Amino acid sequence: MTKDSAKSFFKRVFKESDNDPASAKIFSREEKRTNRRLTKMIGCVCLLGPILMLFKLISESLHANDTNIPNVFQNMEYASLGIYSILTLVLYLVIFSLTIFTKNLSSKYWMKYLYVVVFTIDIFALTFCQGVDVKLGYLVIPLIACLYFDVRFMLITNVIAYFTMVFSIIIRAKTGNVPNYILSPEGIPQGIISNITTADQWCFYSIICMTIEFFVFIMIQMLLIKKASRIVQANSTRAKNIKELQIGLIKGMAAMVDFKESSTGYHLQRVAAYAQVICEELRIQYEKYKNCLSDEDILLISEAAKLHDIGKIAVPDTILTKKQVLTSQEFNIIKQHPLAGYQIIERYLEKYYTDKKFILYAKEIARSHHEWWNGNGYPYGLKGSDIPLCARITSVADVLDSLLSERPYKKAFDIDRAYDIMKNQSGKQFDPEIILILDNIKDKVQTIAHDEEKYVIEDITEILNETQDMPNL
Repeated sequence: MTKDSAKSFFKRVFKESDNDPASAKIFSREEKRTNRRLTKMIGCVCLLGPILMLFKLISESLHANDTNIPNVFQNMEYASLGIYSILTLVLYLVIFSLTIFTKNLSSKYWMKYLYVVVFTIDIFALTFCQGVDVKLGYLVIPLIACLYFDVRFMLITNVIAYFTMVFSIIIRAKTGNVPNYILSPEGIPQGIISNITTADQWCFYSIICMTIEFFVFIMIQMLLIKKASRIVQANSTRAKNIKELQIGLIKGMAAMVDFKESSTGYHLQRVAAYAQVICEELRIQYEKYKNCLSDEDILLISEAAKLHDIGKIAVPDTILTKKQVLTSQEFNIIKQHPLAGYQIIERYLEKYYTDKKFILYAKEIARSHHEWWNGNGYPYGLKGSDIPLCARITSVADVLDSLLSERPYKKAFDIDRAYDIMKNQSGKQFDPEIILILDNIKDKVQTIAHDEEKYVIEDITEILNETQDMPNL
């Protein structure tokens, strides 16, 4: 086996199991929780040695006072239990140290393998404590593997646990650390199993029995994990369909407003497209935006930008479609739509849509996309960087599309005239840093502004797909 093929083999063995993305997200979240629980569990295991020593002390005291009470812990040794306790404490300190020096330890994929190693060492050490007869303890490691719902990891863990069990039984037989009845002339009492009177016989018998138990246990584990995976995948698919339906309804309501207010009805798609190219350019030009404008963030912001005017659902049609100049009273009604949009998203989307980051962006954009950089905007008069970045980006994208598009009350401006207007509002209505990068994306902006056919085709295709593949609820 070459070096590259060996790397490829281990990469296939130790990588995460393939799942539906939504299911994988659920399993990943549960894995982090399991990692945190196991860290606490190792801390509790540190008490096992002292507890056994305490039981031995109590048993000796009771036996000394009344010889009719059997001293069931008489064969245990304080020395071996003490060494085991120290070893367990060291293992826990290793894990605890990693939690201090490793950021987000519970999210590391290799943590589950580290836990297997730690518990393997712990069980292996416990089997060498004089007078301790470990039986079900060998199944602790496979039981831990079940918590991760990963068949590949479960099989690896069972192999490790099985050979740990075999080696410990063989070494116990060679060192004489076997149950007391093996050393007695009578062997195991009649009625259970007879004729086992030597350590080698006990070793052979134990390995055979535990091998059968491991095989049965592996079958049960595989059935449980496969069943759990199917249930999670079915539930995640159903939840995904419900979420898509919910967000589709919200976007549909926003599109209804868009069709009423604009002449084309594709304002939302263009605003989303402008927001995306602005985000991408900001990330390139400004170091400070690289962390907060990841690929995921850019996608979510552009999608959330489609909901920026959702609050206009609450505005009467007579005002929304009016072609004359609005009165001050009518404009005051219009100015309430950011808060209405925020409340609609909070009340009807936040409770049921699990992507919290998307909800956060949607709420911030809906509420703050009419705030001005100099504080003269509405509804709260936020100023400068107090306005969320996603709202500042959407504000530029929204006005840019309004300038470049035809409206009932105006014709479309050419891109140079639109850019001049935008630049005159730099530091007033708009974030100066965003206005500075507009020239860099001028060609992209012009392409989006004149590519209306693309949005018509995409919109029709999306409608056809949705009607042909309705979610099965």
